[in-house]
Amino acid sequence: VTKSVKLKRDCLAPMIIAEDRITVDLNGHTIQGVPPLRSGSIDVVGRRGVTIKNGRVSSVTAIDDRYGLNVVLGGDHIVRDLEFSNLGVRLKDVDNTLVKRVAVTTSQNFPNASRSAFNLVGARCKIIHVQAQGGLSSGGVIAGEEIVIADSDFKSDSLCGLFVATVGSTVRRNTAMTSATDNRLGGLCASGYTTVMKGNEIFGPASGLVLPSTADGFLIRNNYISSDPSLVPDALDIRAAINACTNTWKNNRFETDSEGDGPNAGCIR
Repeated sequence: VTKSVKLKRDCLAPMIIAEDRITVDLNGHTIQGVPPLRSGSIDVVGRRGVTIKNGRVSSVTAIDDRYGLNVVLGGDHIVRDLEFSNLGVRLKDVDNTLVKRVAVTTSQNFPNASRSAFNLVGARCKIIHVQAQGGLSSGGVIAGEEIVIADSDFKSDSLCGLFVATVGSTVRRNTAMTSATDNRLGGLCASGYTTVMKGNEIFGPASGLVLPSTADGFLIRNNYISSDPSLVPDALDIRAAINACTNTWKNNRFETDSEGDGPNAGCIR
């Protein structure tokens, strides 16, 4: 595709976006993923200012390590009002990009793609009203600087519902959930620096929120964090207790929590 286009009917993948500053309007139609694919049903590599909107990308069966949308390098993109079925979404090394009202559902495992239904690495990007359901994958893996993740839902059957590795970012009013019973995995797993986590609902059977030793300078406030007390009762699991007080905690609600009653209770509560 080298100019703006509005689809008149469904079509087969792949669609390769080969120009800057164009709009691809699926116009309510479906792009059908058919193996073998290059890397994505829709491929956007090294472009700027591309808008993709208003339709569906699907595969009858899960195609391992393939994407409904594969965006690599570039930025200033808009991805909105799209539904992806049996295919993941990847945006890698992008900047100033908006992803809004996008639904991704996949049961597959992406061994070479950070193992997530929705994967974004970038700077100054906004992820709003995204629903990402992973089966053997995380719902979402998101990394970068000045990222906003808001009003979204991330779920996984076997890994972290949402994993973030961010700096100077905001994670607010999201739902993050995992069904995994491994206490190393949580509804939300977070690392990085100076990120605000506010008003999220976080669920996991064994752990709700998991913070490794690389989580410093977070502001964590007004979150609801829960786990199943019949398992390991760690609604909050801080992997390096010495780091608890390097973060700021305000007005969080822990349904079940062993660490909140420990030596760091003063910092956390």
